[in-house]
Amino acid sequence: MSFENKYAPTDLESVVYHDDKTRNAILAYQQGLADKSLLLYGPPGTGKTTIAKLLPRAIACDVVGPDIRHLNASADRSFKEITKIKEFGRLASHNSTGIRFAILDEVDGLRSDAFDALRGVMDYLKGHCLFVLTTNYFDKIPDPIKSRCTCLPIKGASAERWLDKAVSIMKAEGYPRPPEVLMPLLKPREGDNREMLGVLEDVIRRIKQSDFDKVAACIVPQRPAA
Repeated sequence: MSFENKYAPTDLESVVYHDDKTRNAILAYQQGLADKSLLLYGPPGTGKTTIAKLLPRAIACDVVGPDIRHLNASADRSFKEITKIKEFGRLASHNSTGIRFAILDEVDGLRSDAFDALRGVMDYLKGHCLFVLTTNYFDKIPDPIKSRCTCLPIKGASAERWLDKAVSIMKAEGYPRPPEVLMPLLKPREGDNREMLGVLEDVIRRIKQSDFDKVAACIVPQRPAA
């Protein structure tokens, strides 16, 4: 199993956020302090889809599959797909909050007529269905959609914020290493959660075949001579 799957966050609190402001804004949904539809935007590999998928269970601990509709808008981008969400949202939920959840990944991929339909559907289902939208391209989202959402930038976490998790992963894998040894490996990859996990996975693979000093020399980019 890849580290991306093995060490994926299991709840909103275990996500490595890029700052406390974003963390608190997301956790406000879990705490029942926010209920406006959410638009998560930022570069690839920063955890937008992970957060979107974790939100329903964080909000409704008894949520079940039929209460969640997940649409990849880059593939299912038509007006017809949005009308299906309208029908989905009208149905009674199976959880104690009475809310259903519509997750639209890569929402910038929708066609213009689908965006027009989405605006109406979001209004129609307000209070009955929480929309969680993700995009890599915030500037491609029409203003009427943005205005109906809490818009949160999701950036890649710094190496410093990732360090505790990296230490924990190395320990769990049976190869504990101190923070000062791991930091030089993480620093060149900061800003991309997938890259952070990828370098740790590469370290473990190589460390089984060699000693750690050689691994570090191979993975840490060498600075050119002055």
